[in-house]
Amino acid sequence: MPGTLQPAARRADLWRVARSRAAVSLLCLLGGVGPAQAASSLRFPVPTQLGEFEGETLDPEGAALGPARVALSRDPEGRIVVEGERGIAGHEMVHFTALLEPVDGGGALRLVRQRSRILDPSGAVRVETAIDHEASQGTCTIEGRQETVELPTDDRVANVTVDLLLAPVARGELDEITFQALFCSVGPRLLDVSARRTGRVVRPSEGTQAVEIEYEVRLNPILARLARPFLPRILFWIDPAVSGPSLAQQVPLFPRGPTIFVVRRGIPPGLFLAD
Repeated sequence: MPGTLQPAARRADLWRVARSRAAVSLLCLLGGVGPAQAASSLRFPVPTQLGEFEGETLDPEGAALGPARVALSRDPEGRIVVEGERGIAGHEMVHFTALLEPVDGGGALRLVRQRSRILDPSGAVRVETAIDHEASQGTCTIEGRQETVELPTDDRVANVTVDLLLAPVARGELDEITFQALFCSVGPRLLDVSARRTGRVVRPSEGTQAVEIEYEVRLNPILARLARPFLPRILFWIDPAVSGPSLAQQVPLFPRGPTIFVVRRGIPPGLFLAD
């Protein structure tokens, strides 16, 4: 009789509902359902050279101040690891690291994490700037006091890997690139920055070019007119034929610190000191 089949039908319906709910729960657990993970929207060229690149830290007159180096390697997951340091021997040193992962089918990289540390002469950390792009958070730690800032949805923050970003500008594929940087000396605060070619090209050796690119903090017109004379000039010299670390830099050792030159070993520094 039909009445005797109804409990079995109800049990079948309940089984189908339970099975569907279990499938949805499994998808959520595996990441198939739920909010997308935060990520950097900047795209970096894949380095054409890996290894350790040694250099020197110099003062504006060309006197040696201390070591400088940057190392690029690939981890077992195929990600690019950047690690390096520069500074003044016996005084402050800056140590920096970054992790970039392949995207766009392996044709580009994006930042996962980056961090820089200012160390005093004893090796103690004075200031740490840390950026976690997956957590969408920037953190400034100054003498043990920690403050955080949320990264924007369109995360274009780059601090310690700026020179790796500049190859398309050096090659003339872009006139200018705009992004943001996290500054701990005024914050934490995210400031808009840009980088563009100055028109100057240095030739360290036959067949090698170093295209000069200027990095600027983008200020409103009134503030720019007042502050520009007091801001350090920041320059990178990039080989357009190679995606990798810069050949030379003119940068503050750290925000509000002394201006230094960082020059790759084997390249005459005087080529970059002459403005």
